Amino acid sequence: MVDEEAYRKWQEGIISTKSQKQLSDNQKNNDVSEGKDSADVQLSTSAYESQKWHQLNSLQQELITAVNTGHDECSRYLLKQLRVTEEAAKAALMSVVPPLPNPLTAAELKRMPRYAEVKVAESLDGILPGEAATPAFWAACHAVWIKQERFDDLVDCFLEGSRGTGDEEQTRNFLRRTGGLEAVRGKVSVLTNCPISMAWWRVRTAREAAEIATASKLDFSTAHELLHDTIIWEELTGLSVKRLTALNAPKARAASIVALWQRGSIGRTVSSTLRKAHCKGAFHAVARLSHSFSLNIIPWEKLLQAAQDGIKEADDNHLEVQPSDLPEEG
Repeated sequence: MVDEEAYRKWQEGIISTKSQKQLSDNQKNNDVSEGKDSADVQLSTSAYESQKWHQLNSLQQELITAVNTGHDECSRYLLKQLRVTEEAAKAALMSVVPPLPNPLTAAELKRMPRYAEVKVAESLDGILPGEAATPAFWAACHAVWIKQERFDDLVDCFLEGSRGTGDEEQTRNFLRRTGGLEAVRGKVSVLTNCPISMAWWRVRTAREAAEIATASKLDFSTAHELLHDTIIWEELTGLSVKRLTALNAPKARAASIVALWQRGSIGRTVSSTLRKAHCKGAFHAVARLSHSFSLNIIPWEKLLQAAQDGIKEADDNHLEVQPSDLPEEG
């Protein structure tokens, strides 16, 4: 129903990226290889870069203007990038995207409370994981919700942020929050940058862990509380997508979550540094088991023990680097 490839290319073309810098360098190298002198090459490169930056700025201004104009124009603009322009196609999309339970504020999008995440995820229960893994899918959903005025202030919700107020920063904010900025952060972006898609994935992961870990008495609420911690969620998603793909095995993920809960890794006495170390310890220890066996056939007790051992090792290492509390003698 939407053109994912067109949306991906649009994302890549509307922000400043390393690939654009590479194009500029390639232009310079081509001029040199054609025998142009250094002064001509510099002028040619400067003209090329000026043209590209002007085009980029125009695209960003078009997006920002659409958001500032209002809900209808912002929705129309976003659907255009997804190649949904015919009225019949728009109507079809509007009919299949599930509605949000309540309008969301900018504050809720910045840090969605757990109860709000649950309500949002429940309203989107019919979404499939394959759909939920793509920024274009969530961008289409946001286009519908924006049209339905489910966000109180579009500028505050999608443009404003702590990273700056320039066109580049606002453009990136919009892309992150409406589905993820895959061109920069890869596939982990849909899991960590878009508040609504993050809520869907976090609730789904917590439910899955609670269903698997019934013997360990982990319930959904506890699993969700743990995964709602920013450090734990970013470590889990970042490692499972980029480095430790073994963590995509549901049992392995559940065992790590149980071990973190049993250790009390989200307690107030646990520093952010130690919390991150707990995550890395548990996740790496469980993933190492996959070197010899499929994680799907390893007994639950062995997976859990590995995660617990990884956390204990992290605790031991943390104690070794702490300064002594004892006064010096003498």
